[in-house]
Amino acid sequence: MKRDRTTQQVHHGALIAPGTLLGIGLGGFLDGIVLHQILQGHNMLSSVIAPVDLVNMKYNMVWDGLFHAFTSAATCVTVTSGNSVSSTLSTKK
Repeated sequence: MKRDRTTQQVHHGALIAPGTLLGIGLGGFLDGIVLHQILQGHNMLSSVIAPVDLVNMKYNMVWDGLFHAFTSAATCVTVTSGNSVSSTLSTKK
């Protein structure tokens, strides 16, 4: 059975966006859990605004929270859109 080249490209293209979003989301979870909470190694803006006093630390924490909200949203969008991607791939076979 020969496969059409355009069909293979459609299948590959349908997975790029969800794969990218899932990678961003899981990378953010890994960064947040390991580097921020367990090792307390860095903050989002620690190279721009040094967390030397309480005000700067709070500013860094706000940006950390926004970053983790974005990565959580990216993961949720990917997981919830997974059904539509899999149904699109199964109908194109």
